Amino acid sequence: MIRLLRDIGEGLRAQPGRTGLTFLAILLGSLALAVLTAVLGGLAAKSQRMLREFGGPVVALLAPAGGERAGAAELTTDTAALLARNLPGAVVAAARRYEATVPGAATAWSVVATDPNLARARGWRLQAGRFLDAGDLRGRERHAVISDKLARAGAARVGDWLTLGGVPFQVVGVVDSGGAALAGAVPSPLVATGARVVFVPLSLTPVWLNERVAPGRAVDAIWVRLPDGQPFARGCAQLRRLLADPAAGAAGAEWVTPATILRGVRRLQRVLDLSVGSITLLTLLLGGITLMSLMVANVRERVTEIGLRRALGATPHDIAALFVVEACLLTLTAGAAGAAAAQWLLRAAVAAPEIPLRVDARVWLVPLAAALAVGALFADVPARLAARISPAAALQSG
Repeated sequence: MIRLLRDIGEGLRAQPGRTGLTFLAILLGSLALAVLTAVLGGLAAKSQRMLREFGGPVVALLAPAGGERAGAAELTTDTAALLARNLPGAVVAAARRYEATVPGAATAWSVVATDPNLARARGWRLQAGRFLDAGDLRGRERHAVISDKLARAGAARVGDWLTLGGVPFQVVGVVDSGGAALAGAVPSPLVATGARVVFVPLSLTPVWLNERVAPGRAVDAIWVRLPDGQPFARGCAQLRRLLADPAAGAAGAEWVTPATILRGVRRLQRVLDLSVGSITLLTLLLGGITLMSLMVANVRERVTEIGLRRALGATPHDIAALFVVEACLLTLTAGAAGAAAAQWLLRAAVAAPEIPLRVDARVWLVPLAAALAVGALFADVPARLAARISPAAALQSG
């Protein structure tokens, strides 16, 4: 093995220019590939977090922007009731959003007036207590469920009283309403609820507002969790047919689905594939072509050595393997150097929360596998040329 490595080293030192250019090209390609792998892995992880926060196979119907709630563009509690009656197995929830001042808070909190189905429709988990129930709606109870972020911040616990706009509410539950993964995906605050959010019964008059506003039937959003086991596309088609009925009163409502949530992430993935992926491919291709020229030159300069090896009993396979191993060791070394450099860059970038990264074993394995593939692929032709050299031809050239 030591002798083999020494022979390989001597062969590479014979062409220092081509060797250095090959090493540099494979290093840069491996570095770009490692970074691309980390970013794409981070985007995939972010997509999973976004889908979990959104609720999975869920459709959100949002009232038109600008507060227009007239005529056919209106979403109401009657719309939600119609959908619940005609979608067996689905979970339908209606919600209306307000803001309220809270003593000691620098900014207003989000108040979501909703029904008992919202937590199930969004797939949220209770951390303590309970969510709103039918009794809260019938009795118009001043009960509230707070987000787990508020609970962790010490705003209140189950059983405490919380003041919203000067009106006391008793906290009956704490719910995990998601993190910050959905922030910026959809402008509606009812999709990304945020950290400071309180849920109250939809039937309540919004007494926490400065001006008196009747609760009314209009809502800002309706959430529909389609039945488990039903293809999502089929459920959406059924939902569209129901909403096309004028009695539903949902014409003009904005649809938000998992595809809507992931639209920006997928667009960024395509851009990265086309830009960074193309640069990576071209760099590795340059390294491979340079490697091939290096190996061909080595074969021509080592004809006598090859003939001597053949005369001493080496088979064509042995000769070919020598050059393939030589190429793969060069590219693997360059690939490892590129992956190591990428690790250093990624450690500096991982502190920036706006850059989604997933640094795991694939950041090493993918560049090394690509470097090995380049070495084996582009060394094939030179190795075949070397294997065809006979001892007699080698002696004649010598």
